[in-house]
Amino acid sequence: MGTRQGVRLVAMLAALALPLLATPAGATPTCPGKDRTICAGRIIPEASRSAGFLTYDEWIGAMRELQKEHPDRVRFRQIGMSAGHRPLYEVKVTDFDAHRPLSKRTGLYFNGDIHGDERDGTEGFARAIEDLAESRTHATDRLLSHEVLVFTDANPDGWQTGDVPPGGGTYTRQNGAGHDLNREWPVVGFQNPATFPLTDPEIGGIVSAHGNVLHRRDRLHFAYGFDVHGSATPETPPNAQLMLDVLLSAGQFDLTRSLEQVQLFKTYMANLSATTNDNVLATIGGASGQKVYKVGEWDTSWDIYGYLVSGGFADWMANQVTGLGAVTGTIELWINGEPGQENTFAGFNQTVEASNIHSMRTVVAAAMALAMKHQAGRFHLPGRVLYVPNRLALHTGQGRGSTRAVGSPAVRPPSHRYPVSTNRFWKDLARAADKPVIGLDPLTARLGSLLRRQRAVVMTGDPYLQDHRLIRALRSYVVHGGQLLLTDGALRALAGLRVVKAGAIGVKDFYAGYFDIADPSSPLVKGSRPLSRQTYEPVPVGYKIDNTFSSSLSTVHSPVWTVDQSAWQAAGGKTAGTTGSGRTSLGEIRLGRGRIRILGAVLPNPSGGFAHPFGVADYAVTYWGYRVLANMLGARESLRLVRPRR
Repeated sequence: MGTRQGVRLVAMLAALALPLLATPAGATPTCPGKDRTICAGRIIPEASRSAGFLTYDEWIGAMRELQKEHPDRVRFRQIGMSAGHRPLYEVKVTDFDAHRPLSKRTGLYFNGDIHGDERDGTEGFARAIEDLAESRTHATDRLLSHEVLVFTDANPDGWQTGDVPPGGGTYTRQNGAGHDLNREWPVVGFQNPATFPLTDPEIGGIVSAHGNVLHRRDRLHFAYGFDVHGSATPETPPNAQLMLDVLLSAGQFDLTRSLEQVQLFKTYMANLSATTNDNVLATIGGASGQKVYKVGEWDTSWDIYGYLVSGGFADWMANQVTGLGAVTGTIELWINGEPGQENTFAGFNQTVEASNIHSMRTVVAAAMALAMKHQAGRFHLPGRVLYVPNRLALHTGQGRGSTRAVGSPAVRPPSHRYPVSTNRFWKDLARAADKPVIGLDPLTARLGSLLRRQRAVVMTGDPYLQDHRLIRALRSYVVHGGQLLLTDGALRALAGLRVVKAGAIGVKDFYAGYFDIADPSSPLVKGSRPLSRQTYEPVPVGYKIDNTFSSSLSTVHSPVWTVDQSAWQAAGGKTAGTTGSGRTSLGEIRLGRGRIRILGAVLPNPSGGFAHPFGVADYAVTYWGYRVLANMLGARESLRLVRPRR
C-alpha cells in the first residue's frame, strides 16, 4: 500500500468510527408533502439525512404518496392483517399503462423483513421503489413494461413495536402472537408441526394474494425472489467485515433452476464488488484489498450458517407447487438485527444503513436485468447415459408421517403429486442433456449389447441385489471398459460386483447429505467453492430437522451411504470425499478396463416418515450435488440464452 493510499484509508476508517455512536432517537423524517428540501428532493431521504429507521406509519405514508404521484408505476394495497391486528400491505411496481397482460410479464418478489428486528431490507426496498417510480429513462421504461415487482414486509407487528414514536423502542423477531414467521410457510416436504405451519394471518394473507391469486390464478410467472434478514456480527481487524451472505433456497430444482440460482448470486456479488464508489464501506473494502470489508459468500444455509429451517419464506417462494416457483435466496445483511446490534430505533447508524440500502438497490437492479433473459440449462455429456430405474417409490399414505391438512381450506395451496421417486431426477436431466439419457428395462433380452453402447450407466438407490443377471452384466460392462456410477443405496451393489465385501458398506444418518473433500486434486471435486459440502437438502424430500440454530442441536435423519475407507483403498479405490471418520462417500475404482464411481449422498429415497402435509419432493439436489454428478459423468453444465425478452 502506497503512502497516499494508506493515509486515505486511515482517514476513511476514522470517519467511519464517528457514526458508530448511537444517534438520537427521532423521526426519520420523510417528506410526503410538497416541500422536500430537508429530504434532498426525495420522499424517503437517503440514510445520510435520516435520524432513524422508517417507522411503520412513515412507510405507509410514503407508499401512499408514491401511488398518488405515480399511479402508472406504483400500486399500494392491503392484502391481510397481522396477528397483532395491523394491516399487511403489498407494493406493486410495474408499467400499469402497458398493454401486456400479467401472464406475459415476469414477476420479481422482495420481502424486506420477516423478523421485525432486522429492518434494513425494507429500508433499502422502500428507496428502490421510489427510485423506480421517479425514473423516466428508456431502460427503466422497458424493464417495467415487462416486469412486475412485488414488495412486502411480512411482519408489521415486530416492526411497529420498535418505532419511536409510538412503540416501546425495541423491535421484535416474532409477530404479535410470539411466533417466528420464518418457520410457518407451506412447503413440499417435512413441515414441523411444532412451528405453526400456515397458522398466522400474515402467512395466509401472502399465500392467498401472491401464491394462489397472482401466481396461480393470474398466471404471473415469478423469475426471482428474495427474503432479507440480518444476523452477521461486527468484525474487527484482522477479520474482514462482511457486507452480506446469501443462503440458497431448498427445493426440487431442475438443472436450469439450479444454474440460475448460481448465476443470480454470482452476479449479485460481482455487482456489489463493482460498485464500491457508491458505498463508503465498500470503498474502504476496495482500498484495503478486501481486508477490512468484503462482500461475503453464497452457499447453502447449512454450509454457511450451520443450520437449516423447515417452512422458510424463501423456500416457499421457490416452491413450484405451493409457492411462487421462483429462483430465490435469503440475504443476510451484516449488523442488521439481533440483540446488541441494531434492534432498537436508537441503534440506527447512517454509514451502516447506507451500505445495506445500497445492497438492496443492487439486488433489485441485478434481478431486473437477469429477468429479461429466457435461459435454459444444458448438460453437455461425452456420450449416452443409461440409468437403472429405482424400483422404490413413495405412494400416497405410505410412511408414518402425518399428512393431515393444515391451514384454512380457503388459503391452503396445492400439494405435490404422488408417487414420488428419484427416477424423476434422471427424466428431468434428460431434457437438458445433449446426449440421450434413458431408462433401462432390466428384463430386456439383449442386456449386454445394450450396455456396451453406453458411455456410462447409473444406479441410484436401488442396488438390485437379487437380480444376479443384471449385476453380472454390469460387471462385464465395466470390465470391458464401461463406466458405472453408483449413488446412495446403490452402493450396496459393490458387494455383488465383487469390489468390496458387504460388511464394508454402511449407512448412517446425518443432518443433511454431504461429504468433506479428502482430495482437492480429484477430478470428482472440480469446481468446488470454499464452503462446498452439502449435496442434497433434507426437508424437501421429507427428512426431519429440528428448527434449532445449530445442526449439532438437532436430531438427524438424512441417510448417507459410505464404504470403509481402508477396504476401499485396499481394493485399489481412490477417495475424493469422506463422510464421518474413515468412511469413503465419494471415490472411484478401476475394474478391468473400466471404472466405478460412487457418491453416497445425492438422491436419497423420498421419506414419508415425518409430517408432510403438502407431499414430498422427488429430489432436492444442491448446486454442489449437480456439479459432482457432472464431474462423475465427465459432463459440463451451462446456461444458454433461449431468447431475450422484447
